[in-house]
Amino acid sequence: GTGILDSLELWKQYNHQPAIYDQMKKHRRTLKKALNAAINYPTQGGAASIVNRAAIALAKAYKAEGVPATIIANIHDELLVSCKAGHEQQAAKIMQNVMENTTTLSVNLKAEPVIGTRYGAIK
Repeated sequence: GTGILDSLELWKQYNHQPAIYDQMKKHRRTLKKALNAAINYPTQGGAASIVNRAAIALAKAYKAEGVPATIIANIHDELLVSCKAGHEQQAAKIMQNVMENTTTLSVNLKAEPVIGTRYGAIK
């Protein structure tokens, strides 16, 4: 039942049997991890799909517009792009448009490009 999710109830029921109580705490942790994964998986999978679609569209947009830029990494919900000096603003503008408009949801997606020379410095 759901009693395993209530740590106080678990303690009340099993505190007098330390070995069983320890086992029930392990079962509780396993169940909580599984429930958390079940909730997060669709959200994280959806976000990954949105970023992947945007990455494909972005590569095509750079090529179509002749912008010397390349996607070099996908880090969680971020795309890291390298471009030729002097094309940063153009690449950022295209990136923002593509990332905000490739996938349509009931809410507006926002993407804020950050320009820098080192990834660690712009984080």
